[in-house]
Amino acid sequence: MIATTTVSSNTTAPSVSINPPTQTVCQSANLTAEGATTYQWSTGDTTATISATASGSYSVTGTTSNGCSDTASARVTINQPVTITSQFQSLTTVCGTNTSGQFSVSATGTGPLTLQFFRDDELLDQLTNYSGSTVSYTQQLTRSANYQFVIISACNSVTTTLAPITVNPLPPAPSLVTQSGQPYPAGVSSLTVSQNTGDVVLVVLGCQDGTINWNGGSNSTLAVSTVNLGTQSFTATCTSNSTGCTSPVATATVTVVAPTLKVLSRDPDNGQLNNNTIKPYLLLQNEGTTPIPYSTITLRYWLTTENTIPLVFQKNYVAIGQNNLNLRYVPISPTRQGATGYIEYSFSGGAGSLAPNGDSGPLEIQVNKQDYSSFFQGDDYSYSNTSSFTLNPRITAYQNGMIFYGQEPSGTGSARVLREESGSGLSVKVLGNPIVGQAVEVEVSGVSGQAVQLKLTDLQGKTLRRQSIDEAGTIERVSLPLDNTHGMILLDVSTATQRQNIKLVRP
Repeated sequence: MIATTTVSSNTTAPSVSINPPTQTVCQSANLTAEGATTYQWSTGDTTATISATASGSYSVTGTTSNGCSDTASARVTINQPVTITSQFQSLTTVCGTNTSGQFSVSATGTGPLTLQFFRDDELLDQLTNYSGSTVSYTQQLTRSANYQFVIISACNSVTTTLAPITVNPLPPAPSLVTQSGQPYPAGVSSLTVSQNTGDVVLVVLGCQDGTINWNGGSNSTLAVSTVNLGTQSFTATCTSNSTGCTSPVATATVTVVAPTLKVLSRDPDNGQLNNNTIKPYLLLQNEGTTPIPYSTITLRYWLTTENTIPLVFQKNYVAIGQNNLNLRYVPISPTRQGATGYIEYSFSGGAGSLAPNGDSGPLEIQVNKQDYSSFFQGDDYSYSNTSSFTLNPRITAYQNGMIFYGQEPSGTGSARVLREESGSGLSVKVLGNPIVGQAVEVEVSGVSGQAVQLKLTDLQGKTLRRQSIDEAGTIERVSLPLDNTHGMILLDVSTATQRQNIKLVRP
């Protein structure tokens, strides 16, 4: 008889698990194995609970008392706290609220980050899901403040404060304008003026507690020559002595154009310099393309009256009508070279307009003193010994008060002259006066490259000697023989735009 053995199993295989199966933490994670009696971790640990200190996959095999086993695994992610590794700012002191400052920050850390950029307590910018690379900013610095970065992670936040930034205000731009007291509008930054009408004086105003920086150097005024045609531009700024900040730029332009209104004169007395009546006969020309109303024009004939006796005017012939011409004498103080005042010619509205490419016809007047004492015309700035009408740039013409032709006689002033032509103005030096010897020795300077005319006359206007220089050097020395002439002699030295009269005495 065969024996039969029956085998039965009542052992159940374990179900091992790890709690929690996944975990994201900042420093370390506790993993607990469940469902068995003993455990063997992939880390070598044999306890039910272990501490996971690194990101990765962890596994455990659990065995029951009957020897059955099961394996489970878990995933752990450990984020590193954020750390700022570098920071940068471009400026700590700036000038002006429109200046841009540059900032950047670099940080390390795992997990999504949030970066915030503050000005004092004001949040200026925020980036979310920031990856930890370098982030740069450019911000308008509108006021003095502290700037800082705040970087926030799931594990921590870090704040870094940059150096305080001081924003200094810019000083206001100075005023770069034409000077008052000149024959053109004052206080303007853009001026159009006729050629050879004298220097235009620019002045810088409004730079208190600061230093001027401009074409004029350290001076507050600059005299701009009107010799050459074209536009000249000038700039000026003001730098604060306390903050070192520089203002916005002020600009000015002077445009020199060819004159359209011109004045001619003639002397009907054939050069007689000592008379009790003078006759400044004038003629106006309009070389432009538009008519010029006579009522907008004034003329000035500059002269010395030798005393304060009132003047009497007579109109001999006025082509546009005697009632349309007005005359008066205007004394000036201080006096100028060759002028104690001027005769002003002005016109009424009934004179109409000076036609394009036309002329006024003669304006023939005569002037005497109330006591009929003599004039001496030899030192009069506007006097010209010409028998026919000839251009005379020493008679000045104005339209609506602005000089249009000629150059006023020089007066007092200390403005530095900016000249594009060679030299700095006609200078005549007589080497010995009273004159000893047979000739007058003269030094001429300041008109390098220009043609110069020298003339000696007696008091009756008779020419004694002439000499010309076609192209003057830096200094020209000229000897003018006197022959047998004695007494008072007049020396006239002139260029196209300048003239000097000097009285000489030869005993």
